[in-house]
Amino acid sequence: MSGTLGVAIDAGQVRAVAVTRGRVTWAGEAEYASHADLAEVLARLAAERPARVRTVRIALGAALADRKVVEGMPRLAARDLARHVALQPRRYFLANGVPLVTDAVPLGRGTGNGHRPALIAAAPEPLLDAIAAGVRAAGLTPEAIAPAADFECEASTDPLGPLRHLGDAGARYAVAYAAATRSPRLLLLPAALRGRNQRDEVLNGRRWMIAGALALALGAASYVGALARQRNAAESELLRLRQSVTSALAARTDLDRITDALAFLGRAEERRSHHAALLARVTAALPDSAFLAAFRLDPDGRGMLAGYAPRAADVVAALERVAGLSAPALEGPVTREVQGSREWDRFTVRFRVGARP
Repeated sequence: MSGTLGVAIDAGQVRAVAVTRGRVTWAGEAEYASHADLAEVLARLAAERPARVRTVRIALGAALADRKVVEGMPRLAARDLARHVALQPRRYFLANGVPLVTDAVPLGRGTGNGHRPALIAAAPEPLLDAIAAGVRAAGLTPEAIAPAADFECEASTDPLGPLRHLGDAGARYAVAYAAATRSPRLLLLPAALRGRNQRDEVLNGRRWMIAGALALALGAASYVGALARQRNAAESELLRLRQSVTSALAARTDLDRITDALAFLGRAEERRSHHAALLARVTAALPDSAFLAAFRLDPDGRGMLAGYAPRAADVVAALERVAGLSAPALEGPVTREVQGSREWDRFTVRFRVGARP
């Protein structure tokens, strides 16, 4: 009877146990230094397993996979909730520029406001790709990759019972044994393993077609009926998946548009704050009795201000001391005008916004 290989991977350490009918038949451990080294170490360690162990479940330590409960998640079906988290992983996890593989499952019935808690998890895609390479090299069929906590090690009343024959080292293999004997709720399968599973499904489908052809020789009528039912089920599933993918792509497009709009508003707000600060510095620097009648800033960094002062030359001298403003110069002739009982210089000054060279 074939068994299952349970593997526990943590920072720099890999431990594995082979379990057949609930009994540990082999155990081993090794260390690794990098993702590339992990693939080689995992393949070499798995190659030492008993020959009839063909499937593997992998538990990732807390240093490698992030698992948490999030409140207020959208009230979606399990598959749609997983797609929702996968489309915007940086909303729920710190990615640090590394692509993530995610999964999510709903918890409970939720509240009346259309939200409910969910259990979500994520792991770096390069790490999972290295694990996939090691699994493929060892000829194993992956059943699950999940955070170690998701295998619910606490469910057993005596988790070390089957490991007692390993002596003092048995405790170190508790997580690997839990992975071999339990199924997690979350799955963190990278694209490489998902593609392999899909190819296996295609091969299995071809085997069923051959079996159907043999059955056709015995009963053509029953085979045709079964084939028609399978075709209808497949078409219904494809239609449902097409609608879900279309909805997800539309949601991603809307999210991108909202992000662009927020970025545009942020840039506009930053420019407006900068212009207001510059105007405040200019008005504070004007000599006594001088005042502005017009102030303008162009997108290319050029600006113009006009106003009245007892002496226009004093205005230019004051503007030369304003931070963030450079090359102030009078434009056109200065005209002398009477305002009330006093005479004033009407001036127009051109300048540029930016650090003075």
